[in-house]
Amino acid sequence: MRTRLLYILLIFTGAFYLQSCSDKDAPTDADENFVTSATFTIGGKTYEATIVNNEIIIVVPYTVSLKNATVQLTHTSSAKILPDPATITDWDNERIFRVTSYNGDENKYTYRVIKDDIRQEGDVTLANAAQITAFAESGVTIIKGNLTIGTDDGESIENITELSKLKQVEGNLTIKNSYKGSDLTGLDQLTLLGGLYIGSEEIPSTSPLYQVSLPALTTLTGNMSVCNNATKWVMLQALTQVGGNITLHSSSLQSIQMEKLQSVTANFNIQSATDEDGDGVLELSGTMASLNLPQLTTVGGTLSANYLAALKSIHLDKLETAGAILFKTLPTTFETINLPAIKTVEGDLNITSSTTEIAIGSIVNRNETLTSFDGFSNLQKVGGTLTFANFINVSQLPPITTIKELGGYYLFHLDKAKTSLDFSQTSFLKQGENDCELKISYTPITKIIGKAIMDCKLIIDGIYLINGIPDVEGIETINDFKVSADTSHFKELESATFNIKHVLGNLYIDGQTNYENGITSNLVKLINLPNLESVNGYFYLGNSNIFAPNLQTVGGQMYIKYDLTEFNLAKLTTVGRSNSPQYLPTGGTEFSFDIKCNTLTGGNVVTIPQLKEVGGKGVSINVGGSTITNTGLNCPKLETVDGRLFITGGLNPLKSFLNKTLTTLSLPALKKAGSVTIQYFSLLSNFSDFGTLFTNNSLEEGKWTVTKCKYNPTYQNMKDKIYAQP
Repeated sequence: MRTRLLYILLIFTGAFYLQSCSDKDAPTDADENFVTSATFTIGGKTYEATIVNNEIIIVVPYTVSLKNATVQLTHTSSAKILPDPATITDWDNERIFRVTSYNGDENKYTYRVIKDDIRQEGDVTLANAAQITAFAESGVTIIKGNLTIGTDDGESIENITELSKLKQVEGNLTIKNSYKGSDLTGLDQLTLLGGLYIGSEEIPSTSPLYQVSLPALTTLTGNMSVCNNATKWVMLQALTQVGGNITLHSSSLQSIQMEKLQSVTANFNIQSATDEDGDGVLELSGTMASLNLPQLTTVGGTLSANYLAALKSIHLDKLETAGAILFKTLPTTFETINLPAIKTVEGDLNITSSTTEIAIGSIVNRNETLTSFDGFSNLQKVGGTLTFANFINVSQLPPITTIKELGGYYLFHLDKAKTSLDFSQTSFLKQGENDCELKISYTPITKIIGKAIMDCKLIIDGIYLINGIPDVEGIETINDFKVSADTSHFKELESATFNIKHVLGNLYIDGQTNYENGITSNLVKLINLPNLESVNGYFYLGNSNIFAPNLQTVGGQMYIKYDLTEFNLAKLTTVGRSNSPQYLPTGGTEFSFDIKCNTLTGGNVVTIPQLKEVGGKGVSINVGGSTITNTGLNCPKLETVDGRLFITGGLNPLKSFLNKTLTTLSLPALKKAGSVTIQYFSLLSNFSDFGTLFTNNSLEEGKWTVTKCKYNPTYQNMKDKIYAQP
């Protein structure tokens, strides 16, 4: 038993001794299993790998093969590595290295090769085929500058297929006129451009380039200009972003393919105009039938497509915002437009058909094929003017109620749009210093609904009276208000009523006349303004009687053109007394207040009962000639006329045409007038009410004229108080 125990003790002692010897012999890095560096030498050049996160990554130009490269791969000295780098000749492919420490722990490394592009700094000009070949042999894939291909008038370049390795041009790619290829085959691998220039608006390209195709291009950081009348197809199917402008001008344009385009930072302009006659008048051209940009969401500047002769449809399914949208010359055969996602247009939104005229002065042909404006139901803001024009078969308009901000609104020749417009939820934006303008022309709108205070101008002209005059509802105060009928497609109306209270600017109403069988008649007999209290600018009324019993002041000119048979200005107190009175710009009168009563019926006394002051250029009152039975003129409160006071019995000085009924001019409160002219009253012989002008010395000599009256007192007669015929 003792012998066995002794034997076991000897065994444990020996094992302990052997282990102690082994620990003393182990290397200091026995626990380590790392690759610390790797260098590759091939063709006299050495490349150093990057080792990060157990990856050995070597980056070499894409033209370099690492097959049979001399490799120095350093790892933990006490560790073993498999496979042995010395046994590897193919270093172009990915592989796994296992590094096992002295103590047996394994660490895996993935070896990868990245074949990098070859970059060239600065600008590159390839003026001829030889230079293209030399450049291609350099293997450059990225140009960190501009690339110009060809010259304006040098050696012809037939193709650029040798440039197929080129992937990026960080500056501008310019194609000059000496390039005679029909397409851009050879640039198929381009994914990024700083800009693309093939001609300009000022100097179009003459290269026979009928197809501009860059199928791999995804990003264009600057501008694109393709201005070449030979170009039929623009094919940029992968393009998603443009950091500048897109300008596409070609009279031969047939198709634009930009299915993935999402945003354009600046303007996007498409045009197919031609000037074959050389007279400077652009005409529609091209054969492009559809503009479809299904992924486009944003255009920072103006989106325009014009002079496209064959265009049938525009589909912008995802477009939400644009600086402006201008489709101003759509062909008369255009059929469909759809912008279902559009929300914000900072400038103008203009959808207008072109027109054709067979001969000067003949009937104008407008678009008859488009019947509705699809989409626009999400439109919330148009910072400029929203225009729809020359679509005579459109019956319904996009809703206005969704538009919260509007800079202007213009309808022109939408001949079947018998509908209402509701602006009651809309805020109006100024255009610089100009007010927002709502203009309805040659469009049979039935009703215009507004809010109490409308900070805008409202113009309704070209009204076909056969359709009636639109009702104006809810508006009490407005900046400018203009209504004008058209003399075609008319019927005579007894009256038109507008319930506006205040016009902060100008008021213009023209009911027009009809001349038939030698008789002129007013088309709108009476303009009824029952609530009107003030007009700050000018007030023009043409060819209608007026009922404005609450009108108190007109700050500028008041011109009632042609002949009244009845009127009510019961509270009118002042005319032309604003600090800067406004006058009709053209076709007006020399007076601040001009009223004609020379067809007033019933043997009446022409009465303006509350008129007190007329500023500016004075007042003209025509009470009618020989056919009129007016017996007097009564302005009982008129005190001041800053300019000329002109009272006439018609406009014909011949005796047979003079007024033969008026005997009284009643102006008992008159204290001041710049000058006085009274003429053409056969029975008028008493001028007593003008005596104060002479007793207070307010009227200068030479400023008093009476002619063709029964009594024609001179200035001296009035100074001598001989007011009536002795």
